[in-house]
Amino acid sequence: MTKVILVTGASRGIGFAICKHLRTFGVHVVGVSRSESPMQDFANEKYKGDFSYVVGDVTDPATLESILNLVQREYGKLDGIVLNAGVIEPIERIQSLDMNLLQRQFDVNFFSLISLLQKFLPLLRQSKGRIVHVSSGAAENAYMGWLGYCCTKASMNMLNKQLSIEEKDIVSVAVRPGVVKTSMTDSALENGNGIKFIGLGKDCMSQSDYEYIKDNRISVDISSHVLAKLAIEAPRELSGQFLSWDDERLNDFKINI
Repeated sequence: MTKVILVTGASRGIGFAICKHLRTFGVHVVGVSRSESPMQDFANEKYKGDFSYVVGDVTDPATLESILNLVQREYGKLDGIVLNAGVIEPIERIQSLDMNLLQRQFDVNFFSLISLLQKFLPLLRQSKGRIVHVSSGAAENAYMGWLGYCCTKASMNMLNKQLSIEEKDIVSVAVRPGVVKTSMTDSALENGNGIKFIGLGKDCMSQSDYEYIKDNRISVDISSHVLAKLAIEAPRELSGQFLSWDDERLNDFKINI
C-alpha cells in the first residue's frame, strides 16, 4: 500500500527537496507551508507519488486542523512526518534580543512540533510510522547570535528522545542535514560580520571553521535523500538518536552519486 508522509516547511530548501525525493519513491506527500505558489506548481508536476498541500502557519491551530482534515479525507492514514519547518531568526547577541521575536522562534521551531504531534500521534501509532526531525549541528554547538536557533534545535533533539521512550510503536530520529549550499549560506559566509548572519562569517569564528564550512557545503539533494528515505523506513534501532546525515549507519539511505 502506498505510504502517506507529511512534510512541514515544504515549499523551499531542504523541505522541498525531501518532497521531491518522496514523490520519486512513489509516496503520497502532504506538504505544509506559508507559501502557496511553489507547492501549487509542484502539485501539477508528474511524479510516481501524489502531492497535496495546506497553506498556513504551523503555529496556527486552524492550520493543523486543516492538515488533519486533508489527511483523513484524502488518505485515511499517515505513515510518517518530517518536521522541517523552522526559522533561523532572530540572530542577535543576548543583550539585544527582542523577546517577542525569540518567543516566535520557539513557537515555530519547537512548540508547533508538539501541537502537530498531538494531532497526529494516533494515526502514527496505527501505522507504526516514522517521525524525522530536521535538526542541526547548532543543537550541540553555540554560535554567536544564535541563542534561539541553538536552543530550539536542542529542544527538538530532546523531543526526539522523549518520543522514543513514550511511543514504542513509532520510530523517531533526528538528523543533522549538514551545511547545505544555498543562497542563504552563500550570503552568510560572505557577510558574517553583519547583524543578520553574525554567527557564520569569518569575523565570528575561527579561520579553520570558516574554511571548513565554506569548502564542505553539500547539495540539498544529498542530505534530503537520507531524510526522505528515513521517513519511509527508518529502522527501530535508530529511534531516539541524533545522527549526522553522513553517519555510516545511514549508508543505506544515501543517494548514489
